[in-house]
Amino acid sequence: MIPFYENHEHHMVSVNTCSLSFPAHLHKETEMVLMLDGSLDVMAGGCDYRIDEGDLAVILPNTIHAYSNPGGKCIMVVCSTEMLGEYAALFSGAVPDSPVVRAKSLHQDITYAMGSLEREGGQAQNTDVCKALLHLICARLLECMTFKRQEVHPALDLTSRALLYIGAHYLEPLSLEQAARELCVSKYHLSRIFSGKLHTNFNDYINQLRLDYAAYLIRSTQDSLTDICYASGFESNRTFNRAFRKFYNAAPSDLRRRNRDTQKTPEEKYNAFMHKE
Repeated sequence: MIPFYENHEHHMVSVNTCSLSFPAHLHKETEMVLMLDGSLDVMAGGCDYRIDEGDLAVILPNTIHAYSNPGGKCIMVVCSTEMLGEYAALFSGAVPDSPVVRAKSLHQDITYAMGSLEREGGQAQNTDVCKALLHLICARLLECMTFKRQEVHPALDLTSRALLYIGAHYLEPLSLEQAARELCVSKYHLSRIFSGKLHTNFNDYINQLRLDYAAYLIRSTQDSLTDICYASGFESNRTFNRAFRKFYNAAPSDLRRRNRDTQKTPEEKYNAFMHKE
């Protein structure tokens, strides 16, 4: 998964990834995903879509969305509203007829700008360049997407409130009963929200968030697996390892070893191969 967990000084993150999978969530930023090859399942606003090579998904602020079954490579850009300038008011006050723009309707300027944003996505990014590229994307999106005005912003429903609450507390000890109490609903009602609208259960949803964060720490830090276990909200290594194997079909140590291998130089890979037993 990609680093949602970092603080980004320039209010934008852009990545090229082939493992985009994340459970239902929402946030105040605008998010765009351009498929470079293969396909990806996207849930946005309660509807399911599959995007293929050349397609673009646009997720506006405070829209519940999820990604699953990644089968290709994509560029993802997440940006704050302040980066969108004059287009921020449109994106925060309208709803698209569809969040997906198919390849045949996508202007080549958007493809160019998404690639340029991915290259600018490091810590040394030029903020003015990023804003200009985002404005170009927005201008072209107005030509290929149809928006409906949303005169009154609806109050957040229970599903949105639940995801926001869990997103703020999933690294802490958290139970269905506690979450239901904080949201002023019964635990049975909250449980039905997860099974009926999110097609999962409360504990599996929490574990998926924690495991995704653990995988990010394994790939991006040298912290011990025990430290990562507790930093990710798990109460024991045994629980952590069992959940990790269930979700990733591998042990945490396997992921760390594969990550180290991908970072090796060709010479290091050759030497490791020549000296393996």
